[in-house]
Amino acid sequence: MEGILARIDGRLAGLKQLLSQRQQTAPSSAQLARQQLQDDIAETNLRLCQAHDRFDYSSEGELVTSAVYEIKALEHRLDFLYQKARQLPRQE
Repeated sequence: MEGILARIDGRLAGLKQLLSQRQQTAPSSAQLARQQLQDDIAETNLRLCQAHDRFDYSSEGELVTSAVYEIKALEHRLDFLYQKARQLPRQE
C-alpha cells in the first residue's frame, strides 16, 4: 500500500510542477498541444496506477486477466504519448 501511495504522491508532485510551469499569457497552438500531451500523460499515469491497484487487489481470475490487459493497454498508450512528446520541438 505504501508503494502505491508513493507512486501517487510522485505523480501528483509531477502534476503540480506541470501546473506551476504554465504561462500566464495566451498560449500558442504549439503550447496548447504540448499542454494537452502533458495532461494526457498525467491522466494515463494515474489510470495505470489505478489499474495496478485493481490487479493487486483482485482475487478472481477474470478480474486479474482484465487488469493485466488494461495495464498492457495503458503501457502501450504511454509509450505512444512519450514517443509523441519526443517528436515535439524543444521548448525554450
